[in-house]
Amino acid sequence: MCARNTVDHIVALRDVLAAEKTWVLPNARNAIVELDRAIAFTSPAILVADHAHASRLAVGASVRLIHTGRPRSGAAA
Repeated sequence: MCARNTVDHIVALRDVLAAEKTWVLPNARNAIVELDRAIAFTSPAILVADHAHASRLAVGASVRLIHTGRPRSGAAA
């Protein structure tokens, strides 16, 4: 999950743990190249990201991308 600390963040963590899956939390403050490297290394099936990060991440076709929250005013959706 790549997002700031929000209710969505906590709900996603709970759901991951309930599904008995692994939670890998990249730091949303990292440079996009570092986040892309973490995504490539972990090969996630699902990636949860806020709108500020989702459009900038290199996500392959096999990864389900879930957007959280609302786009900030003036930000691309």
